[in-house]
Amino acid sequence: MEIGGSLFLDEGTRDVFPAGINLFLGPKWVLGMAEKFYVKGSVGMKWYMHSLPDNYLEHLGTIRIGPEFQYQAFSVENVVFFPSLKIDFAWCTNFDTEGGVAEAFSDDPAYVVAERYLRGWGIGQELGLKAVFKDKWFLRLSYERLQPRFKVLNKTLQGDLGKDFIDRSSKSLDLNTVNLSIGFHMNWD
Repeated sequence: MEIGGSLFLDEGTRDVFPAGINLFLGPKWVLGMAEKFYVKGSVGMKWYMHSLPDNYLEHLGTIRIGPEFQYQAFSVENVVFFPSLKIDFAWCTNFDTEGGVAEAFSDDPAYVVAERYLRGWGIGQELGLKAVFKDKWFLRLSYERLQPRFKVLNKTLQGDLGKDFIDRSSKSLDLNTVNLSIGFHMNWD
């Protein structure tokens, strides 16, 4: 399991969503007798929020699933380094909610989705380096390339992310990110 933060590399997207959070989890299997190559089934999400006028909150969310390949490259004392490659299928959505951050995650029906603007999907490719400390917890730094194709759901684009979509029915967006996360391993032996 890992949790962390993401920063968009595209300046226009970063102006709308300065930073996001990510959460991933999944089982990991050893491949081969040398116990240096691993495959992890990864399920997770990345979420970004941005305040709009009149007490609205714009969201950009991606739900992901895909494999992550890791190789135990080298170690320095009690730290083991794993280069990794992750390939995700990402479902993406852009919408507004009424209220602030706390209300966005509330079960109160007064804070429902106000408008859905964009929806799409893409394939993300992520290269990273994971440093594992004492076989328990780790830090991971990665670069992800994701350029999903979004479809316009609502021509009245109020949100800042879709401002260039007014005359188009769909468009790809540059959602490339740099990510830093912390995580831990749960052994079920």
